[in-house]
Amino acid sequence: SASIPAVTGYRVQSSDFAFANSSLPTGRTADSDTYGALTGGVDMVNANLYLSMNTTHQYGSPDGLGATADGTGSGTTTGVTGKLGNAWDFDGSNDYVTSTPNVALSDYTLSAWVNADSYSSLSYVFNLDATTNQHMYLHSTGKLKVEGASGTILQATANSLNTWHHYVLTNSGSTSTLYVDGSSVGTATSSSIGTLSDLYLGGDGSSYAGATILYHLDGTMDQAVVWDRALSASEVTTLYNSGNG
Repeated sequence: SASIPAVTGYRVQSSDFAFANSSLPTGRTADSDTYGALTGGVDMVNANLYLSMNTTHQYGSPDGLGATADGTGSGTTTGVTGKLGNAWDFDGSNDYVTSTPNVALSDYTLSAWVNADSYSSLSYVFNLDATTNQHMYLHSTGKLKVEGASGTILQATANSLNTWHHYVLTNSGSTSTLYVDGSSVGTATSSSIGTLSDLYLGGDGSSYAGATILYHLDGTMDQAVVWDRALSASEVTTLYNSGNG
């Protein structure tokens, strides 16, 4: 892939779980499939957690957060065709990804591309185990739903299977907004999420679930990101239209 000079304040490498606000580690270069791109798109200066799923690497420690900030896949198949480069496949049975970033969140954004193979009772995209938990999952009907700190928002129409869809949740102040494929599908009154102690992708590992990871995603996920700010509606649309979301 193409080498792009490191830019202080941007996290642009695509092969890592990346924690922003620092330049790339010594000796590393950015891949060509940069999220939001260096010119145009959405800058990554405030992205706290970025998993492109382009390779098996999931680094968090280069930015000084320690090994506990790295992402860990359990059972996921890497190297499958993604929305942008490669992606990770979840089997709907026992696959998931975990990270323990310990980041305090007030305003925030969750974003991921998902291509579901089937819908079970609940198919989790994001689960944030925090002071107040946050859930994003696909209902058995194929509709996207969020609940927890965001309040409850349920998409009115179902998402088609075997198709890439872009799912985004933003929280600004006391208002959360859910987006599907670049367009808002609902808002709700939100509460504080507090400190994000554990993050799960493709399964529910919250304190509600206890010691067992539940509600596994059957499908493929790409470009999973957490920002500690609320992206604007235009930024969400830009991510969707660029295919880099």
